[in-house]
Amino acid sequence: MELNGNLVFNESFYHPTKVKFAVGNTALYNFQIQHETLLPITTLLLRSYPGIFDNFYEINFSEFTKRLKLTYQQVESQLKTMEKYGIVDVSWRSDLPTVTFLRERMPDDYLEIRSDIYHHRKELAKLKLEASINYLNTKKCRAQMLINYFDIETQPCGKCDVCLKKERITSQKTLEAQILEILKSESLNPLELKKRTGNSDLFQAVLRKLTLEEKIVYGDEKYRLSP
Repeated sequence: MELNGNLVFNESFYHPTKVKFAVGNTALYNFQIQHETLLPITTLLLRSYPGIFDNFYEINFSEFTKRLKLTYQQVESQLKTMEKYGIVDVSWRSDLPTVTFLRERMPDDYLEIRSDIYHHRKELAKLKLEASINYLNTKKCRAQMLINYFDIETQPCGKCDVCLKKERITSQKTLEAQILEILKSESLNPLELKKRTGNSDLFQAVLRKLTLEEKIVYGDEKYRLSP
C-alpha cells in the first residue's frame, strides 16, 4: 500500500505532545471563569504560543512544570481535562510506528493495487521463495551462504548439517581406503580390524558398505579382500 501511494508507514517515529485551542476567545474565557484551577495553564499556553488558536504547538513539559510548579503527571492531567471539555485538541506524544494516509480513505472494495506494483511484489515474493528453496537444497555451508549474501567472505562453519555431512563423507572415504589397505596384506576378525583403524564410529557402516559393494568378504570369522 505504501508503494501503491495509499499511505506512508514509519517504523521509528517520535511524536511529541502538541496542543491547539479548539474554541475561540469567548468560550475560553468562560471556561477559565468556571475552572479557576486551570487558569494558570490556559494563561501560560496563550502567552507562550500566540498562534495556538490556529496551529498545533509542541508542549515544553520541562518549562511548563517549572513555571506552573506542577509535576509532569499533573500538567498532563490538566491537558486531558481540557481535552475532555473540548477546549483543546491534543496530539499526544508517541514513539510507536505511524501510518499516514495520503488519500481519502475508501471502502475496502474500492482499493485498487496498481498493476506494476502488484507484479513487482509478486516478483519479490518469487525471488524470496527461490532463495529459501536454494538455502534448503544447498550443498554449501549454510552459515557461509548466509554471510556471503552480505558480500563477506568466510570459511565453512564445520557445525551445520551440510558441513557435518561433508565431514562424515570424507571420514567414511578415508576409513574405506584404510580398511582396504590393511586387508591387502592380511585377513582380520572384526575386533582386530576395528582396533587397527582406530575404533571409528563409522566402522560398522563402512564394513556394511564395502561388503555390499563386494569389495570385501567375510568368512571364517575374518574379513578379507574379495578375490
